[in-house]
Amino acid sequence: MLQLATMPAYWWPVEYVQPADGGLAHVQAFEAQYRQLDQDEMDALQQRARAENLADTDLAREVVLGFRQVADGQGADVPCTPDSLAALLRMPGMGTTLWFTYAKSRTEAALGNLPRRPVGGPPAAMPGSSTSTTVQ
Repeated sequence: MLQLATMPAYWWPVEYVQPADGGLAHVQAFEAQYRQLDQDEMDALQQRARAENLADTDLAREVVLGFRQVADGQGADVPCTPDSLAALLRMPGMGTTLWFTYAKSRTEAALGNLPRRPVGGPPAAMPGSSTSTTVQ
């Protein structure tokens, strides 16, 4: 049975790719918590993006609620705060990565290309997920 209610947010794997020496790609994985926009909110955001010529980073700020599995240069966990989220979004290409990952998650769900779990069933555990933080 279809339920008209949706989850307010969900965690999704993100792969951030940077160029590395020798023409290689350096891939770093983490998880982002995304706000689940309803269709009216999504339509309004897309209209605003066109009217205001919003960048991917601006769009990412609208939907990213938190992150986990992010560390500093010494390997210590970085809690998600407004400042750490701003620092994350200053990384070259991170706004595009986060926005495209959000859009892909919605597209894959709409196309039915995601693993299934029963409504009300336990959330699917993400490999290696232990700590999580959300911007307050």
